[in-house]
Amino acid sequence: VPGREKRLLQCLTGIRTGARLTAATATGWLGEAFVLPSETINSPEGQRIVYQPSGLNNTARAIGRAGTLEEWQPGMLSASDPLKFLVCASLSSAARFPAGIEAGGFHVYDLTSKGKTTGLQAAASVWGNGVDPAIAGGSEAYVQRWNATANALEAMAEGFNDLPMIVDEIGEGDPRQFGQTIYRITSGSGRARSGRTGDLRDSKSWRITLLSAGEVRVSDHIRSGGGIVKGGQEVRVPDIDLTAMAPMFGSRAEADAMKMLCRDHYGHAGPALIERVPDLSAGWNEFDVALIGPAITQAAGRVRQRFAFVAFVGQLAVRAGILPWSEEDVLQAVQSAYLAWHDTRDAATEVERGVLAVRDFILQHDAR
Repeated sequence: VPGREKRLLQCLTGIRTGARLTAATATGWLGEAFVLPSETINSPEGQRIVYQPSGLNNTARAIGRAGTLEEWQPGMLSASDPLKFLVCASLSSAARFPAGIEAGGFHVYDLTSKGKTTGLQAAASVWGNGVDPAIAGGSEAYVQRWNATANALEAMAEGFNDLPMIVDEIGEGDPRQFGQTIYRITSGSGRARSGRTGDLRDSKSWRITLLSAGEVRVSDHIRSGGGIVKGGQEVRVPDIDLTAMAPMFGSRAEADAMKMLCRDHYGHAGPALIERVPDLSAGWNEFDVALIGPAITQAAGRVRQRFAFVAFVGQLAVRAGILPWSEEDVLQAVQSAYLAWHDTRDAATEVERGVLAVRDFILQHDAR
């Protein structure tokens, strides 16, 4: 009522209550609790933690639950190795910070339409709405697109803190800036900016696992914009050639069934892992990373560790009754994905990468 504002403020300041809410400005780990937009898992006794960011967007609406885990599991039972790998990689995002694994991700590519987007939908259904954005629109879809500005990508990464950031169609990203984009996303912090008075503002920060797909490799996309591929970029987001793995789906009907599953049943597997496994890093130091495959160089060793961690978390989820596969199935899927990267990479050493850079320069400037 106009004119009563002062009395309302007097009333509010006179209230005393022992109940308190803790506002979490980002998803992910807050102490021992894990914050999601619609719920907080493992809240300390006597406390209530509520997700309260500076502003809500499509990202927050995409993270949630529908259907049941019991309906999701049978639909995933006969998944192919690439599909199993993407689901396990999505699960591993929440365990990466407690285990101390460096930030990074994976990029799957294939020139033909063989279910890349549907594979990303399966990975998205672990935490949120796995609907195909091309069918239902992108307002509430977990899967994002690369056709975004640098500022928007930072905000997107912040919205998926401690969760997988799943982005489709690498060809829509600006190739001239893509190398810097990869570094910025995997660095965990946004560009520093000053306020109106010249003072330094708080920059955005996040911890994400990047899952990407497209028709070309990350390295080729960077080169198409005239950029030079650096070893750190290949280590942070290794390229996985889907043609070197088993087919994602055996038929169009299988792919359509997966799309319907991810649209109707989603958001249960990830939270269930946090609820059922008290310590997501227990046993990681004893895991034999050599089981994943060979790693001759130091860079290959860093990449292999990331693949091994996906296998480790996938096996945790199997033992917790979340994934409908065996531990051997998970290991085989991760091994095939690692070999698809290892056996198709351009170069194994910095020297070989230098030779390729010189060769590419000559080919691009043959008139000179």
